[in-house]
Amino acid sequence: MNFGSFGASFGSFSSIGRKRFAGVFDGLADHVDLTSVVTNGSAFEVEVVAKVIADLPTNGSDPTNLFFQGTYGSSSGVIQCALRGGSFYKGILFRIGNGAGGYNEAKPDSDLTSTINDNLYHTYKYTFDGSDTMKVFFDGSEVGSKTSLTNPTFSSTSAKAIMNDVANNFGVSTKIRSHKVTVGGSVLNEFNFQANFGTTTLVDTSGNGNNGTITTGSGGLATFWGTV
Repeated sequence: MNFGSFGASFGSFSSIGRKRFAGVFDGLADHVDLTSVVTNGSAFEVEVVAKVIADLPTNGSDPTNLFFQGTYGSSSGVIQCALRGGSFYKGILFRIGNGAGGYNEAKPDSDLTSTINDNLYHTYKYTFDGSDTMKVFFDGSEVGSKTSLTNPTFSSTSAKAIMNDVANNFGVSTKIRSHKVTVGGSVLNEFNFQANFGTTTLVDTSGNGNNGTITTGSGGLATFWGTV
């Protein structure tokens, strides 16, 4: 049994069943638009298993967004859960808006850039307690935090996506194996990239029906749906 135009890339049904898939964000046009939102002021967690295919730049450029909600520089605020290399950002960047176009920002206490660039999958988690504390975790350990936040604010009406930074021409090639957003202790959406491979729908496996919509660049869906 063959899956049409995707047969050349993925082979037969039996061979697909033995593979583990990942989303391959290998171009600036690759992104997943999300319908579900983190409501402003809510406590939340974003947990992502990913590996960078191309090294994070060590000069601090090119943030790669594992989750983004809101609008850059807007008073309505943002949530930005990203990877960003160099001695200033130290490999992981977590931002929440401050209601005035700026950001509250958490990052690791020590530089993890070289470890992130080791071509292995790692688990990244970004947490906000709904009040005054942001934390970043790397492979299960807390590596940085920010307290005494200034008016933490994030829009629930604008962009909600997993993406490279299309608007500012930033982002390095990344594979994502799993992605989960939890709000107020309950799962909002969860993606394991194992269902509906080869299509433009990223299935929410939490049962909430909050599917994502995949948009790709010149490589199309055949390059987005890659193996782990």
